[in-house]
Amino acid sequence: MRLTKADVRLIWDKTGGRCHFCGIQTDFLNRGGHGELSTYWEVDHVHTVARGGVDDISNYMCICRRCNMSKKTTGIGLRRLLLLSRIAKAEYYKGSSAGRKTGHLRIEQLADNWYRREIYNLKGKHGTDANLRVAAKALRQERDQYIFGMDALEQKAIKQRSLEMCH
Repeated sequence: MRLTKADVRLIWDKTGGRCHFCGIQTDFLNRGGHGELSTYWEVDHVHTVARGGVDDISNYMCICRRCNMSKKTTGIGLRRLLLLSRIAKAEYYKGSSAGRKTGHLRIEQLADNWYRREIYNLKGKHGTDANLRVAAKALRQERDQYIFGMDALEQKAIKQRSLEMCH
């Protein structure tokens, strides 16, 4: 699908210019290009066309070049990435301070990505800024409750996993 400038702006605005994977802020004017990986962005199919996704604006999101390139990692780069994720997972299940922090950051990132998408969806449904502010406040509270609840569930799962490993 050929994108117009208005389409590109709409896609970038969905997340306020934040990468839908890592949440880093991108600069609208830095689309594509060969500059700093984390400030340049590209249009990403959320659900790939090869796996049944549609080639439509509703299926596009802003993604930073670093995240988009990491999806294409192969060879030694992929092995390094997998090793790092195995180390992080081991620390997480050991319940180490680094593992707990990594788990919490993952939960926060998921919650932040959800929040940005929900805010984008609300913008068209609320007539005034005041209504949007009220809805956004409710979403922030829901986000915070999610983080608190998921942290508690994760700690319980880590303890259970530790007990299983001991037996």
